[in-house]
This record gives sequence, structure tokens and C-alpha cells, in this order.
Amino acid sequence: MNFVIRPLEARDLLPLEWGGEYSHFRHKHRTDYQRSLRGEIYYLVADIQGFPAGQIIFKTHDPNPQNSYLTDGITRGYLFSLRVHPDYRRHGIGLALTQAAENQLLRQGFTIATICVAKTNTYAKTLYEKWGYHTTRDHIGYWSYQDLDGTVKYHADPEWVMEKHLSGVDKT
Repeated sequence: MNFVIRPLEARDLLPLEWGGEYSHFRHKHRTDYQRSLRGEIYYLVADIQGFPAGQIIFKTHDPNPQNSYLTDGITRGYLFSLRVHPDYRRHGIGLALTQAAENQLLRQGFTIATICVAKTNTYAKTLYEKWGYHTTRDHIGYWSYQDLDGTVKYHADPEWVMEKHLSGVDKT
């Protein structure tokens, strides 16, 4: 399967809803796109003939010092929101997105990538372990988004924090 990993573009915002499955994230996608334009986060997509079949977001700093175990602005970068459309899974897209983020971190001088996985998502945890990540701690992932009707939805998800040392990542 042919795909290209590239930064998120404005034209991707509606297709990222994947036919309505993620329409409740419309405001979040637009907000994250604006944050990526300001350099607050990096947002990559896997493009298959113009369709964003996968995504990953990562950041190199966080204004909240309590999150320094995820990203500290010096050595640790934090990967999150990795997802691949169900029709395109098991074709290496998730790995390619993750490696692209890791390579970007490495080029910027970061040596550790962190990612969180829901404790209920044993498949993803096993996959991340296969990719070289190991569990370092557990935590509660707090996050929120504004739904289509303007209601803010809050989440507190029990998660494993996993990390990988990036010395073995391809620098190309």
C-alpha cells in the first residue's frame, strides 16, 4: 500500500472525520491544526491518494511542569492521538507515523519518545512493545474536547506511560 507521511493541511480537516466516525472531534481537529501552525504541536497524517488514513500528534514541550515525565523540552517528546482508519490497518501506517514522529524528535535533539496507551487497549500496548517501547508508570490521562453542539466533554482515562530511547531510530 502506497502512502506518504506529511504534515496536516487544512484540506484534511473534514476527511479526518472519517465519514462521521470522528465528527465529534471537529473542533479539536481545527484547534490542533491551528496549534500546529503556531508550532505548539506537530501533526502528521498518512496520505493515501489525498485521504488522511492515519494520524499522529506529538509535542516537545508542555507548559505544565507536572507533565515533564511525558515531555520536558530537553530530552523527552510526547506522542499522542495515533490512529489509523480501520480500512487501512495492518499495512504499516501506524509504525510509519510513529517512526516519522520519532525521527523528527531525534533530529531536534530529543533522545526519548513517550506515548500513553489506555490500560484497556492491550493490543496497542503489545504493538508499542514490539516497536521498542516499555512501560515506565501508570497515570490518569485527563483530556477534553468540544462536541459539535458546543458541549465540553471531559475524560479521565487510566493509561500506561511507555517510553523508547531513540538512539536506534533511522535519522533519514
